[in-house]
Amino acid sequence: MQDSGGRNPGQVRAEDLPLARRVGAFAVICVAYAFYSYAWNTVDLLRPYIRAAAGLSLQQAGPISAASPGRCAGRRNRPQ
Repeated sequence: MQDSGGRNPGQVRAEDLPLARRVGAFAVICVAYAFYSYAWNTVDLLRPYIRAAAGLSLQQAGPISAASPGRCAGRRNRPQ
């Protein structure tokens, strides 16, 4: 059900928030996006250069970007 202004009860619109809070929310989103972009670039674009500089094989470089530390440890402990 909407009120006379066309809003749903409990709905908060950005224009109703103070400017400082809107700018703060935007800054948090920008910082999170910067970390996401850095992680994506490191894994997808820079990994070949990191691997070559460290002298790692493809099998050794794979677990570096794995999300699960347990997976990395499990690979190390498997018999070759």
